[in-house]
Amino acid sequence: MSKLDRIVDLTITRKATGIKTANFSTILILSANAYTVFETGTNYKVYTSANAVLSDFADTSGEYLMAQAILGQDVSVNEIWIGAVDEAGDETLVDAFDKVLNDSGQFYGVIPLEFPATFTKTEVTDLAGRCKTNRKFLFVGSSDTDIKGTTEDSDTATIAYELNNGGYNKTALIYNGAYRQTGADVNEDLGYIDGAFASKMLAKTVGSYTTVYKTLDFAKPDELTDTNIKNIEYKNTNYYISIAGRDVTAGGRVTDGNTPENGEFIDVEIGIDWMYARIQEAVALLLFNNEKIPYTDEGVTQLQSAVSEVLDEAVDNDFLVDYDVDAEPADEQPDSDKSDRYYKGLSFTANLAGAIHKTQIRGSVVL
Repeated sequence: MSKLDRIVDLTITRKATGIKTANFSTILILSANAYTVFETGTNYKVYTSANAVLSDFADTSGEYLMAQAILGQDVSVNEIWIGAVDEAGDETLVDAFDKVLNDSGQFYGVIPLEFPATFTKTEVTDLAGRCKTNRKFLFVGSSDTDIKGTTEDSDTATIAYELNNGGYNKTALIYNGAYRQTGADVNEDLGYIDGAFASKMLAKTVGSYTTVYKTLDFAKPDELTDTNIKNIEYKNTNYYISIAGRDVTAGGRVTDGNTPENGEFIDVEIGIDWMYARIQEAVALLLFNNEKIPYTDEGVTQLQSAVSEVLDEAVDNDFLVDYDVDAEPADEQPDSDKSDRYYKGLSFTANLAGAIHKTQIRGSVVL
């Protein structure tokens, strides 16, 4: 013991600095072709540029063109994951999704690359269900003309019908006539709008954006009639058009109902997932970083503060307008919960900030 130790008894302990947090800016691309390229046992690989994808795939491959659409936006995610689907071994999209999820769940967006050429509507809807269960978000494109050409009541066969009928609120479907079509030159390959759409949204701070009126690189707008637009919107499907000379996304809804009134907005679903993940992480970190959170009002206050910090961030990001966190006193909890060290008295209510998509203006001119 040094002489200074006799005067100042100092102990410094190292607490956990963090935990793995859910990454809302990573997109998993599921590909059957990748299974024939990757080494046996490799469930997925991570790429940070489209050029890096060329180390495994040709510049005419769907994997490269999708990477170009995702990473080539003016605002884009920083990396993509390509997951392998063993179709020859009767592996489904869900099977491949589960393998990557078990290896590492640190992705959020999901895209089935070879739909509809290889992957069926049933496989895609099954994947939509799995994404819903695991709070991942599926992006799907389609060029099926029945999406724009048939009414809600007469459509019983398109992927839009299947997804809405299943109430898959963690899926965004986008209609585009150029979907999965390629040109003679790589720079003309515009068939990967689902990737462009996903990247442009997930690259932004959750809560700070709406998914409509965004211009996409590597995407071609459709010429749609008013009837086409009505049919598309009734199926909670997104689309890409030119308005006043500007190419923009439109729709903005997830496929969780058969009428526009039932389809929640994409940014709301993503924002709720973000809040869910960040609150779990904040409370877990509080429990990990402290020797003990006492079952007292003081301990309850610490839990309340952890939740409030996340909700404060949601307000700062314009996802919420305001919120209220209610914490029941520790001594009012059932004895059985106290014995189990289980506190159930924390709850909150919050008001969404929402966004303006349309406006009505009335004016008058007086002579």
